[in-house]
Amino acid sequence: MDGCSKKPEVMERISQVYTDKATQKQQPLDGDNVKQYIYLHAEMNILAFLIDNEIKSKVFIAVSKYCCYLCGLYIDLARKHGYRISFSGYHMKLYGRWILPHVKNKDFKAGSLKYILKCLDRIIKQKLNHDDTKSLSADPDSPGNSPDPDYSDGNYLYEYVGSFKMLRKR
Repeated sequence: MDGCSKKPEVMERISQVYTDKATQKQQPLDGDNVKQYIYLHAEMNILAFLIDNEIKSKVFIAVSKYCCYLCGLYIDLARKHGYRISFSGYHMKLYGRWILPHVKNKDFKAGSLKYILKCLDRIIKQKLNHDDTKSLSADPDSPGNSPDPDYSDGNYLYEYVGSFKMLRKR
């Protein structure tokens, strides 16, 4: 945190992430009282089932959008362990409320945590060394892609239908 605290633009992003949007109050960043809702992404839930049941036959994980960067890393790690997973791809976005899936295999769980932390550490160091903090998004992509399952203003349907109209024009 020391490297981050010396850069005002990084601290601004951290403030955005840990500010409650309803009350506009920032949570304390020290101690154990930081409260954030966390979400297990759908593809991770499916992958946890495959790992727990040692299903290594070819499987396509179908989700409605590209996986986030951390889900992509986790799937890549599963592939290295012999799981033949196919999926539509992943983007380079990170979500602060992402959580590792719970799997029964303790070695896989420990190895995945080590692998994810190593990759995150590399990304953070790279961003801090290159002053490229503007690409660190503090908000979800859009309401339609929000990781918050309680968010619903109906716009996601218009975005979904609009994507099909664009495909038809091609």
